[in-house]
Amino acid sequence: MSTIIFRRLTRRGENIARLRLFRPAAQCLEKALNRTFPHCDKAAGCVATRILRALRARCLLLDKGCLLRGVELKGQDRDGTERHVLYLGEQEARSWFASLILPRGSAETELPPVRPWHLRRSVDAARSSYDLVVLELNRLLSGRIDRRTSWSLPRWVRLVIPIPSTWEEMMRGFRKSTQTQIRAVRNRPFTFDVTRDKAAFDEFYDQLYVPLIAARHGDQAIFYRREQLFGYFRKGVVLRVFESGRWVSGAINAVCGRQSRCFVMGVRDGDPALLKRNALKAVYYFMVEWAMEQGLTSLDMGRTRPLFEDGVFRQKRKWGGRLVADPWEEAVIHVLPGKTQGLFADLPLRHPFLEQLENEFRPACGSRLLCRRTGRSSTSCSSSTGAPA
Repeated sequence: MSTIIFRRLTRRGENIARLRLFRPAAQCLEKALNRTFPHCDKAAGCVATRILRALRARCLLLDKGCLLRGVELKGQDRDGTERHVLYLGEQEARSWFASLILPRGSAETELPPVRPWHLRRSVDAARSSYDLVVLELNRLLSGRIDRRTSWSLPRWVRLVIPIPSTWEEMMRGFRKSTQTQIRAVRNRPFTFDVTRDKAAFDEFYDQLYVPLIAARHGDQAIFYRREQLFGYFRKGVVLRVFESGRWVSGAINAVCGRQSRCFVMGVRDGDPALLKRNALKAVYYFMVEWAMEQGLTSLDMGRTRPLFEDGVFRQKRKWGGRLVADPWEEAVIHVLPGKTQGLFADLPLRHPFLEQLENEFRPACGSRLLCRRTGRSSTSCSSSTGAPA
């Protein structure tokens, strides 16, 4: 009886500490990070960002109550083979990742949570029972995972576009396909403006942003809460794109230092006809033009999944987006082989993705793990597999 009472009191104390201490602290550190990150090109800004990231990572870990949630996924892979996958840790990317490895849908079963100090033992036991083990962990726990025998994916990557002073300089670095997009935008009756009107924000959220995300991602859609996005809008503007006088697309942008940060984009009613008429590409074009007018040096295009086949990722890369580590992202996805190697080995072949090694990104190489065992260099490995650059 005394043990049960002690456990209940411990859990209650953990909940109070999470809600009143660690979560508010993480939110305050995130606000501070928003101010320091655009100044990472300076030594003081870089040091401040690293310190704030380390403190926020610890607060987020403690906010989770030091419990790793476990979910068992059952479904069929692309070949129709029945697969059992263990997904352990934070669950933010579970639906997205499950759609990659089990595209025909999956049944989910909740499992008992695991304490971090039991992580290694639990993973070793699970690998003999499941076809694949996926860990979504705070980066402070990633040291417990042997990266020589696993894939390490960032949950999100961030792309930043350098902004020169003129369109002529900008166009020199573009591929022909991007130049074609720009000509298509210029040939249509698009115009733009920026506004700080709250009514414009409400219309953007309800009629442009939410419909576009819902149309694109369906059940896997992840939305900003209205109050959260409104907080960003208060420090920025709504960029509106008009076609023949009708508001058809737009974005929410904020300026910090000499960088413009795009939080979200939207198309009216998520209309496919407007997408075909380049309404979303016009948003990219006018965001760059507005940044030039304001004398800014870079445009942060926000987060995207680290997949080369992802349409948003490809589009941002076409516009000159450069990969940077997301300072607001404190989790890494580790993929480990289970009782069979097939599902694990096929993952980077079926879905080319970026692998995260410390603060560097590189295309996942299908034979990288073999290279480490045989002593070959990873450079020769990449060139021999023809991984996308």
